[in-house]
Amino acid sequence: MTEHWCKEHQTVWFKKGKMKGYAHPILEVDGEPTGEWCNEPKGEVKPPELQPEMSKDDWIKKDRITRKSIERQKALELAVEMAKLFGADKATTAKIIATAKLFEAYLEGEPGTLVEEAKKLGATEIKEGE
Repeated sequence: MTEHWCKEHQTVWFKKGKMKGYAHPILEVDGEPTGEWCNEPKGEVKPPELQPEMSKDDWIKKDRITRKSIERQKALELAVEMAKLFGADKATTAKIIATAKLFEAYLEGEPGTLVEEAKKLGATEIKEGE
């Protein structure tokens, strides 16, 4: 919501041209102007609240959360692509989620059984040059 909002008339006060303050025309029920204006009272506009600056630890935490979210998204994307590659008959939600968790562990640098899971889904080893 804008900081120049008329609660009484549920509309925005505006200021343009040679207007000395914020105001809006008062409208009839049918939306036609009455010719009268509602002026914003002086001193009632509150400055926007400033967000406190984030500390280095806050940035580190936010970065960790963002990276984790990206890893999960990428892991799920890779698991779905893998399921498509091996056919819909072998792709169940449980298998896709299990595979996504393995991809996530792999993206986090944890040693996992990603290759073994791929073999269970029907993957074969790709030889050099294929």
